[in-house]
Amino acid sequence: MATANAAPKTAMQRFLDGVEKVGNMVPHPVVIFLILIAIVIALSAVLGMLALNGLPMPYHPVFNVPRFALASRNRFFLCIEARDSKFELEKTRRFLETLGAFEVSTVAH
Repeated sequence: MATANAAPKTAMQRFLDGVEKVGNMVPHPVVIFLILIAIVIALSAVLGMLALNGLPMPYHPVFNVPRFALASRNRFFLCIEARDSKFELEKTRRFLETLGAFEVSTVAH
């Protein structure tokens, strides 16, 4: 109990009383660290799963060509997109075949 003779609190004492009140409302540091550990474990599991599954995987219609799987093993793959108004499919096909291409595939986009 405060007595009538008690001196009034200074600004610093009132500030420290506020800090103490807030500090008493915070849970124990062990609880805070356990929560943070659980969050780190959950994020690691989700990001690890995405990385091991190869996600996110960009998509392009050329991925549907059956021989595309060989491109990352022992061959290479050339993709020519027909966005130019001067592009002619048959001329391009004949040109690639004259270069000795194993296969020339047309992919619908």
